[in-house]
Amino acid sequence: MIDQKFSYDAFEKLGLDSEEAKRLCDELQVAVCEEFNDILKRKMDEVAESLNAMGHNLQVFEDENYDGTIDYGYRDHNDNGIDGRQIDYVCKLRLGIDLIVSAGFGHLFRESQHDPVETLQ
Repeated sequence: MIDQKFSYDAFEKLGLDSEEAKRLCDELQVAVCEEFNDILKRKMDEVAESLNAMGHNLQVFEDENYDGTIDYGYRDHNDNGIDGRQIDYVCKLRLGIDLIVSAGFGHLFRESQHDPVETLQ
C-alpha cells in the first residue's frame, strides 16, 4: 500500500543514498508491484478469455517471488504430446507480463553542485 511511509519527508530523514533509503526504496518497489497485480490479473483474464474463445486452452499459472510479488500468466497446457510424440510436459502458448518497478533516492548525486551527474548514452 502506498502511504505516508513513502513520503518525501520520510526519505529525507533517511538521507541521500543511505542504506535505510535503499531499503525503503525496495519496499516501495514491492508496494507498487502489489498495486498493479490486481489490475494486471483482471486484464490478463480478459485477454486469456478472448484467446480461449479462439481455440486456445490457456490456464492460469501463478508463482510467488522472493519479494512478495506474483508472476501471473497463462499457459496452454497439452498433455497429449506433439505430432504424435509423447512428451511429459508441453506448453504451447505462454502469455505473461513482466513488470519492472525501480526506485532510488539520491543515488545519482555529486558532492559539488558544479559537478553534474554523468549519464550513460
